[in-house]
This record gives sequence, structure tokens and C-alpha cells, in this order.
Amino acid sequence: MIKDDLSEKSFTALMGQRLLLENLMLNILPEKNSEWIDDKNTPETESFNDIVIRSYKETVRDLSAQLGTNVENWNWGKLHTFKLSHPLGVVNLLDKAFNLNRGPFEMPGSYHTLTPYSYSYNNLYKVNHGPSHRHIFDVQNWDASKTIIPTGTSGIPASEFYLDQTKRYLNNQYHTDPFSKSGVEEAAIFKMKLMPEKKNL
Repeated sequence: MIKDDLSEKSFTALMGQRLLLENLMLNILPEKNSEWIDDKNTPETESFNDIVIRSYKETVRDLSAQLGTNVENWNWGKLHTFKLSHPLGVVNLLDKAFNLNRGPFEMPGSYHTLTPYSYSYNNLYKVNHGPSHRHIFDVQNWDASKTIIPTGTSGIPASEFYLDQTKRYLNNQYHTDPFSKSGVEEAAIFKMKLMPEKKNL
């Protein structure tokens, strides 16, 4: 369905556009007389229900091949993973020497859940988008607010703050996020002082 009507390049491009593809599946394909439904590579004329059943069987085969035939062992997180990649981590030698990239980590959720870790239909199990931070705001006591990010406050691998929040992020844990001046000063570990440049007259 669809694939037999498009070039390989066009089909790959369509699979990369989630909203367009979903609109096609929800609003166009269910129409009984849609010409997109029939698989032109077979002698039969498939109905929408035929394609749904075929897709279900293909999915079961795919999951069985990857996770085994015991459905009790089928866990979304075993396939749906998230990897933190440093820009220099594409160089294999640098990645190994400095431990730049981390993961893959098992992730719950999808693009339509409260934990929105989405993916491309061209790669169903690789997380390519998710929340860059989480906040819990306490409007009664702003200093009691909490936050977390998936990485750390430093992008330098040698820093103790490189990916130092990742474990807590994955475990849905948080750290305090003080709001008031006194709260910030009390929690501060480092201070930065900006000095105006002195120019020689």
C-alpha cells in the first residue's frame, strides 16, 4: 500500500513526514474506493482490511525476530532507545578515547504520550526527538520547584557536569530549581563576576 505507487526516494521522503503520512492513513486510505490501497505487485485486489491484517502479521514477525516468540518478553524499551551523541562522537577514535557518546538507553513513550519520545517511520525504534528539559513548578513556593535536563550544564567531556543529569533524567528524578534571589544564592556553588574591560586612554 502506497509504496508500490511511489518511487523509493518519494516513499522514503513520505515516511519521514509523520503528520502527512498519518493524515493519509486516517483520512484517505480508509475510503473503500481509494486507489492507494491495492498492492499492485500482487494479482489480488487488496481491501483496506486485507492490508491491516497483513501489516499486523508483518509486525508480529518483526517483533518475534527481534525479541523472540514469547510475547511476555516484548518490551517497548528494548527496541525504543535513546542515544546522547556528542558532535565529535562521529569520529569513532575520539568517541572511544573520551567516552563522548552515551547510550543507547531504553525509553518509554512515543510522540502521542506524556513521555513524548518520538521517532521517524523510517526508523521506528530510534528516538529522534524528546523533551529537552522537565520542570515542576510550585506556584505556592517557587523555591520548591524542580527541574532536570537529559544532559548536563557542560558540553566538555572532561567536566564533572558533562551528562551528570542523565541518570536522574532517565529515572524521572529531579533537582531543586530555586527562584528567589536568596534561594539562588544559597544553592550557588560557583559565582561568575563580569568585569568591564579597562581601556587605555
